Amino acid sequence: MIDPNNNQTLYAGLNTRGNGNIGIYKSTNGGQNWSLLNNTPAGDVLSLFVDNAGKIYAGITDNFDYYTSGGLYRSADGGNSWSEILDHSRVIDVQVHPLDTTIIVATGSPWYQYDDISPLGIHLTTDGGLSWQDVSAGINHTFFNFGFKKK
Repeated sequence: MIDPNNNQTLYAGLNTRGNGNIGIYKSTNGGQNWSLLNNTPAGDVLSLFVDNAGKIYAGITDNFDYYTSGGLYRSADGGNSWSEILDHSRVIDVQVHPLDTTIIVATGSPWYQYDDISPLGIHLTTDGGLSWQDVSAGINHTFFNFGFKKK
């Protein structure tokens, strides 16, 4: 993921399919060198996004194959500290509106089609993550990806 404010700052979220917690790496020189962000929440990284304000969003699960907990986390300080903004064990995609960073869409998916631990769906917030609503009514599918149309 490229920081939209600095094309030399890159982020890579890694997972090991349940074989360990890798985390998020950051490069400030266009990918020549990488360092692990030490304060990343523990778990496998399923999704990663950097918004126009420089905030980093990461969908993290405790274990890629046999997850029981996780969430959507946000960092406003380059990855030094994180806060959970959505409790969902499999956030597979996250997008932030390019003109209004209080509008966030997170898509969740169960690993197994009939899994009820982590419901599938499209989750929307219009207040920066304080409250969320499921807006996927009428869509019957297991995996979702989402994006905002650019003008």
